[in-house]
Parts: sequence; C-alpha cells; structure tokens
Amino acid sequence: MTENTPTPDPVTSAAGSLRETPSAEKSRGAAVENSDAPRYPTSTDNAPAGESCPPQTSDTPSGNIPSAPLDSASTAGAKHEATDRTNPAPQTNGADHAAGTDCADIPIRDLAPRTGRFPSPIDLLAMLGIMIGSQVAVSVVARLFLSLLGKPATDGRMNAMLYFFSMLLCLGLLLYYRHTRGGKARWTYFSLKRLNPLLLAWSFGLIFSVGIVIEPVLEFLPRPVVQIDKGWWAFTAMVVFAPLFEESIYRGFLLESIRSRYGLLAAWLLSSAFFGLIHIQPYTVLYAMISGLILGFIYIVTRSLWASILLHAANNATCYLFTELDYGGMTFREMILSDTLYGLCYIAAALLLIVSAYQIYKVLKKMKEEEKLAAKA
Repeated sequence: MTENTPTPDPVTSAAGSLRETPSAEKSRGAAVENSDAPRYPTSTDNAPAGESCPPQTSDTPSGNIPSAPLDSASTAGAKHEATDRTNPAPQTNGADHAAGTDCADIPIRDLAPRTGRFPSPIDLLAMLGIMIGSQVAVSVVARLFLSLLGKPATDGRMNAMLYFFSMLLCLGLLLYYRHTRGGKARWTYFSLKRLNPLLLAWSFGLIFSVGIVIEPVLEFLPRPVVQIDKGWWAFTAMVVFAPLFEESIYRGFLLESIRSRYGLLAAWLLSSAFFGLIHIQPYTVLYAMISGLILGFIYIVTRSLWASILLHAANNATCYLFTELDYGGMTFREMILSDTLYGLCYIAAALLLIVSAYQIYKVLKKMKEEEKLAAKA
C-alpha cells in the first residue's frame, strides 16, 4: 500500500502565525496551557484528510477550562497552539489510510456507543429467532403449497425465489422489531469513495486462505448435505441475492445495532457468530464464522456495506465456478494431487493468516481507543 502524506490542518497551521497579546495571555492564565480536552471535530466539521480521528489526548493534568467560549481570533489561535504543544495530532501511515481507518468523513457521535435499552440480550435472542424462523416459515409454507398444486419444489428457480422472499421477510421483520424496541442508531452505511481495491484483494485471499488452513479440522465433521445447484437461477441466488441480503442483515443491521450499545469489538464478534450459526450445519458454521470476521472487519474499516457485498459476491462466485468445473464438494487437498504443492500452499496460507490476524488486531485496537475517546467527548 502506498504511503500517504498527512494533509496539514488548516486551523492548526493558521494558529502557528497567530500570537496572543501579553494581556490576553495573562487573562487566560494556565487554564488553556493545562487543558487536556481533546480537539474533536463537530458533527458538521470533518477531520483533515490523512489524520486519524479523533486525536489522542495529552497526559497533562486538566486545568479549569473557561465555561464561556473564546470568540477572539487571537485567543482562538493561541488555544490551538497551546493544545498542539501538549496534544500533537497523531500521524497516519499508508496502511491505515488504505484500510480506511481515518474517519475524516465520520461524525464523532457515530464512533461512540450510545446508551439505550436496545439491543438487550433478550433482543439478540429474539433477532436470532427471527433470522432462523423467517427462512424456515417461508420454506415450509411454500413447499406445502407447491405439493398441493403438484409442482416440484426443488428446481433452481424455485429455490432462488424462496431464498429471496425468506431473506426479504427476515430483513423487514428485523427492521420492524428494531423500531418497536426503540432502536434509533443508523442501521448501515453505504459509501463508494472509501472502497479500496487492494484491501478487497487482500481480504479475498485471506478468506480463501482460511478455507485451506481450517480444512484439516473440517475433515472431522460431517460433510454438508446441501449441494450447490447449477444454472442461472443458482448463480443469481449465490452471487446476487446472498451477498445483498446477508451483508445487509449481518454486517449492516446486526453489527450496527450491537455497536450502538456494546461497542466495536462486541459488534464485530457477535455479528460474526450469528452469521456462522445461521448456516446451521457444523461443517459450514466454523468457516462462515471466520469469514464473517473478515467481512465484518472490511465493513468496519471502510464504513461501507458495498465493500463487504463485493467481497461476499466474489467468494460465492468462486464457489459457483468450482461447481461448474465439477469441483463442487471437493476439498482443496482433494483438488491438489501433489503433496509437496499442497504443503507449500498450506504454509503460505497459514503465514498470510497469521500476519493478517496481527494486522487486524492492531487496527481494531486503535479503533477501539478512538471509540473510547469519542465516548468521553
């Protein structure tokens, strides 16, 4: 990823050319010098491009901050100058910028969890019930209706339509339940300008590597009984319907709902756990759960549901391609005939997974600290 040079803060740069008069400095005393109040942007002011948002707080003990705002141009300049001496703005590197961890276009109020009753632990269980129940209900009712009409219920078009209506019902019920329970946080974010092709390529390779690394563990679990269909309707269900609905529900609605009350890490972990559990079969639960962690991370750092939708679609399209090539249901070990080649691929996948896990930990740790600072603002 390319190194990005931080853009200087125009307010801070202007402050360097302004100096307080001796009388103004004397009247303010040590209050400004000792102030450790973090300089957060307001909901209408964006942080400068290239800087991390919000800035770090200083270690200087806080003084008595005047309650009345300072409207003098000279005192405002001195305030920024004094704050910059004790509280320098952190610099971001190219990796952080490429990952989208700078939050220049995100209001501070959206970084901090809010207090409220939704979602409670009971709400989380109720939402899990809605996710499973809506799919079961639509499938059972539709198949009973088709059996009465004497029509088959196993063709690709029927399966795609059943999936579409079950997921549409699920999303609608979840949004209605959230409304009745008083959930007021924004339920998802869409942004094209924060998409990063390198980040998407890395995350796609990471998901593929996860499948290789956990494959020996999956060998001890029963294979899934559901096989992937072929044809246009199967492709539409896998590559269009599934990414749109599942990302809207798990990385959008669920992650943002949990984050609004419990914070970043809880939302990341719980939304991934729900995504794994909804796949029901043990063979697919573990893989879906780990993939959910990667998809959730991509959504968090890009603040765009389009990123996770594209990644999900690319992964499902690869699975469908393997099915068309008659590799469906085969493990990576079964597709690679050479033991030496398989061993090299496994080592490479494991190294990528370890290094990536450490990088994800660092980014989320930094974002968690920013979340704590935003909560104090």
